[in-house]
Amino acid sequence: MELLGWVGITGGLQTPDVQVSGTTQTGVLKITGGADVAEPFEVSGADISQGAVVVIDEENPGQLKLSQQAYDTRVAGIISGANGVQPGLTLATPTWSKAVRTSP
Repeated sequence: MELLGWVGITGGLQTPDVQVSGTTQTGVLKITGGADVAEPFEVSGADISQGAVVVIDEENPGQLKLSQQAYDTRVAGIISGANGVQPGLTLATPTWSKAVRTSP
């Protein structure tokens, strides 16, 4: 198939606009629907609000917890969704497990 111009693909309300099964390669990826990059980590402790700064939880490997101090050098990220900013990109694998993940 030869493409001679711009191609747009639009899904329904509950389906992605474009879904690719396999490898996708692009020179530039422009994300316009959100500004955040998210990863699916477990969070230990009480409910943590959107916009909260989280650090690696040494007592629970593979989990994050609320930062307890200013200028914490262990910061891992910020909980997505503050002021309505939703993830523009989510980093995950189809086999993401809730099991504890440790380094080899």
